[in-house]
Amino acid sequence: MIESVRELGVLEPIVVRSVGGRFELISGHRRFQSLRATGQKETLCRVVELDDATAAVALFKANDDVEAWNDFEKGRFFQSFLRKCSLTETEAARILGISQSAVSLCLSVFEAGSRAASRANGSGVSLLERTVNRNKILELKKLPEVIRDDATHQVVENRLTERETRAVVAKVLEGASPELAATEAVNRREAAKSERYTVKKRGLTLIKCRTCGMILYLTHKNGRHLLQTAARSDG
Repeated sequence: MIESVRELGVLEPIVVRSVGGRFELISGHRRFQSLRATGQKETLCRVVELDDATAAVALFKANDDVEAWNDFEKGRFFQSFLRKCSLTETEAARILGISQSAVSLCLSVFEAGSRAASRANGSGVSLLERTVNRNKILELKKLPEVIRDDATHQVVENRLTERETRAVVAKVLEGASPELAATEAVNRREAAKSERYTVKKRGLTLIKCRTCGMILYLTHKNGRHLLQTAARSDG
């Protein structure tokens, strides 16, 4: 799109609304970013009069970037929408044309991430957006509220995967502390890294069996992969 804007300009005006003496972008976010990337400082705009609720709906439905939003970003938008327009989750879902469960889940992701932000040691929101998603939140919701925030903090701080999050939740439900469960998950991850390694050199791949310590080598011959015994590791 940047090249198209550089050569042809913006063929369709972006849509804005006036808010407090400034303009809020409603539709045309990609076009606007392309204009900025090409150094252009002026473009045609269509100014519309919209109330807060209608503007939010237009922003959500007309902005192509929304499809790329993660659950954290959507939750941030939903929270702003609810507060600005004094709506319930059900009302917001009906207006936006999505399910109430989708709104609720994204709000949970955003709220959990925001609470963890105050405890993250300089991790920042960008890390939270990458670390907290709906699948992890669904797992963490299985925990009592009194320890849920601690568990979420451990997921963020240790950058646990969805599989590791499931293991932590299961361990906590068995009685372990979130910190201990997360530490065990991290230790298992590091142990797996040290045991599961490959060395590629001159077309040869060495693989160490995690169960017996056997060293195998993988070769490619006549269009087929061959796995053969190389040696046994004493370590």
